[in-house]
Amino acid sequence: MRLEPNYVACEFYQGVRAPLSIEALWDPPGWFGPKGICHLLQQHPAVQDTRGRMEQCFFHLKLYFSPKVVELDRRGYQGLGRDRLIRALEQAHQDAFGAFVPPGEQVRYQVLPGPGLKEDEVVVQYGRAVHVPAPQQQPRWTVQARMEGEWRVLARLYPDQRLTQLHGDICHSSVPIEYWPFHQAALLLLQETPGQAPEILAEPLDSLDIEPAGAGEYRIENRGGDQLRLRIRPWQQPAADDVSARVEPDEEANKAGFGWREGATVMPQPGRAVQLVGMALQRLDNYSGLGLSRLCIGLDETGMPVSASGRPQAARLCLQHDNSLWLEQEGGRLPLRPDGSIQPLATGRSLILAPPPAELVATYLAILRLPDPIRYPLPPGGSLLFGRGQNARISPALLAGSELTSDSVTEPPPVEAEKLGFSRELARVSASDEGMQVVPMQPGRLWHLDAEGKLLQTLDDEARILKPGEHLLGGHYLLQYQE
Repeated sequence: MRLEPNYVACEFYQGVRAPLSIEALWDPPGWFGPKGICHLLQQHPAVQDTRGRMEQCFFHLKLYFSPKVVELDRRGYQGLGRDRLIRALEQAHQDAFGAFVPPGEQVRYQVLPGPGLKEDEVVVQYGRAVHVPAPQQQPRWTVQARMEGEWRVLARLYPDQRLTQLHGDICHSSVPIEYWPFHQAALLLLQETPGQAPEILAEPLDSLDIEPAGAGEYRIENRGGDQLRLRIRPWQQPAADDVSARVEPDEEANKAGFGWREGATVMPQPGRAVQLVGMALQRLDNYSGLGLSRLCIGLDETGMPVSASGRPQAARLCLQHDNSLWLEQEGGRLPLRPDGSIQPLATGRSLILAPPPAELVATYLAILRLPDPIRYPLPPGGSLLFGRGQNARISPALLAGSELTSDSVTEPPPVEAEKLGFSRELARVSASDEGMQVVPMQPGRLWHLDAEGKLLQTLDDEARILKPGEHLLGGHYLLQYQE
């Protein structure tokens, strides 16, 4: 059972420096670090045409920060940091995507506390059912649930809020809610006719039984027998002296006590790990003695090599013997430049090809950023072998199944693509008190890069330490150490 990802989705960012700054969130500098909100909007259009090109973008976004970050800004600066960030993000959004905002709509951002988030963590929520009310806008409806013998407000619905999704996981819910009995199902509230109460629907379809219970109430039940009584009432302006009833929009986030559930796609994973974040594309002319003419790597609809995702091929990234790069997909063949620019795929997603460090351009053409990094936890007290041998734990084999051709029309290539410049045992990595220890096993074939992708050193036969965020480049792969 799977919820519609277009209704509510989240993107998790970790290691954010100065989280209340637009520089850290919109289009942060860096080489292969997390891309910001600008990249998120490019990768996830709200509406696409038949060729996968953006027709509409999402224009309401909620940002969840550590409660400590939000509270310190409120206490010390009266929310000045929050207000500046909102204004700057709304302006940057309008400048970059204004042509894709539907007529009559406004770009709106909201900053909220997210219990359980650390000070360097930010969650960005977007989707069709994500709504940010205009300043001073009053709700039209309240959604109430029967809990512990009394009716409690689950959510407030605003006049221009067509879709609202309710779920116990904030990454599937338009608003954080205090109680939710249905683990895999959500309620979708559809507000289409002005003046009429929203229609209550199950998401996914047929996952919940929804029955009227009289007096405008509903009894909702899943197949396991879990139940919820719900009602929708017109919102009423609280009396001036009723302090308890005056709740700011989404203040429920403060009292709901929700967590970023384990198993959610945005859940940060604890412990130290090394992540495969990029695929290093080697120059074919370095193997001229093998007579190689072309290497093509199959990509799925997200831009991930199909050997890793197991999904159908949607495009091919091809390297020619003259070291040119091409993207082949439905609609034609396009040349690529490894300059960090974004190349849209016909599926609506994008490719990012970053240049290698200047000192390594004789070895590498480009680094392909992986949309779904592959994580290898570092065992406490143990180590992982990086290479293509049978004993290697870090052995991605992303070139398995790729098409490698030679100049000969009758003979196959004399080597498999995965073996080009990638040893059976390249290095051994382990966690240490100072960071990640790297013990090279092929001196001169490994490179230590900083968080921005700049070369720090070529590794010889001595052990080296990588700090969090730094990279290890070897063979076809770019690894990043994370804590």
